[in-house]
Amino acid sequence: TMQKAFNAIASGDIIYFVGNVREQLVTPVQVFDVTVVGCGNRPRNADAVPEGGNWAAATWRAPASGTAAGATVRVLQQGWSFVNILFGMYDANAAGIELVRNAGADDAERDASHCSIIGCRFGGTGIGVKLGATSFTENVFNVLIDDCKFNSCTFGVYNTTGSQPNSCQIKN
Repeated sequence: TMQKAFNAIASGDIIYFVGNVREQLVTPVQVFDVTVVGCGNRPRNADAVPEGGNWAAATWRAPASGTAAGATVRVLQQGWSFVNILFGMYDANAAGIELVRNAGADDAERDASHCSIIGCRFGGTGIGVKLGATSFTENVFNVLIDDCKFNSCTFGVYNTTGSQPNSCQIKN
């Protein structure tokens, strides 16, 4: 499971995965600069595994009995990257990736700034990338969203704080 990978990682690690992850998770506290890479040629549904191999696709979505309005993955620390993954959201108020930042200091700070989301696809109802949350009132900084697709989403990228995100770069 992706939870087992999260339990084993350290700052700077890379997680490679294929298949169909069905979990809503929060990234570990005090773990920075992790890259999660979906293996396969393009982000698509991992509904079937090809004969003779398992390099089919990488899908990460909420479980059938997920938490309403809960993110598929909520990022708490800086420098995380997500590459080549199809994200599915639980409902219209849920995010595929939620990036949060609080006003804490030192080890109490939760700050998903400097996140990169590259070549991902967000499919179905919900919010592709959500900046901020009710309990986290600060804006994230220096987020890169590059070459992503948002199919039938309620919002592609949504900022909950009501103010402009700081240095959020959306390309391609």
